[in-house]
Parts: sequence; structure tokens; C-alpha cells
Amino acid sequence: MYDYAHRYSPVIRSRQRVAVRRAGLAVVGDRFRELAGLTALVAFAVVLVCGIGCGWRIKSDQGALLLEQAQGRSLMTAHRQFTEQRDELASRARVEKLAGKILKLFPPEKDQIIRL
Repeated sequence: MYDYAHRYSPVIRSRQRVAVRRAGLAVVGDRFRELAGLTALVAFAVVLVCGIGCGWRIKSDQGALLLEQAQGRSLMTAHRQFTEQRDELASRARVEKLAGKILKLFPPEKDQIIRL
């Protein structure tokens, strides 16, 4: 009588081959994984510290920029006031008034100007 059990059973006739880990390579692989994990952790820490440093620097520079803008506005206001004061002091009416008062200089009359 012929045995058909091997043909219909889910087990394969030959034994299943299991990969054997060699002790030396397993240690190297585990060591590599540890070093890769440590390197990734250090890289993450460096990136995190750099990000925090850049954020702090941006916030610091933003505060300095706001201070500079406030100073610029106050300087523009002072410049505008000085320009108005200069224009007032250099006006023709004021110069003629002061020249007449201090230096006794007056604009010439019509009959004082002779053209040849």
C-alpha cells in the first residue's frame, strides 16, 4: 500500500532551513545598531540645540529691530522739526527783519536802483 500522507499534509517533505546566526557577526550587527542609534540620538540633540539657538537669536534680533525702528521714528520726527525750524529761520521775511534790526540794512527803494 502507498502512503499519500506526505502529499496532502501541509508539512513539506524536507526540513525547513533556519538561518543560523554566527556569534561574531551577531555581535558586530548589534554593536552597529547601537552605534547607529547613538549617532542618530546625538544628531537629533545637535539639531535640537541648533534650532533652539536659532530661535533665541531670531527673538533677540527681533527685539533689537523693534528698538531700532522706534529710534528711527523718533529721529525722523526730530529731523522733520529741525527742517521746519531751518526753513523758518532761512525765510526771506525773517532775514530782512533781522538785517534791518541788527545791521540796519534795508531793501533798496525803487528810486535807489539805477540801471544803465
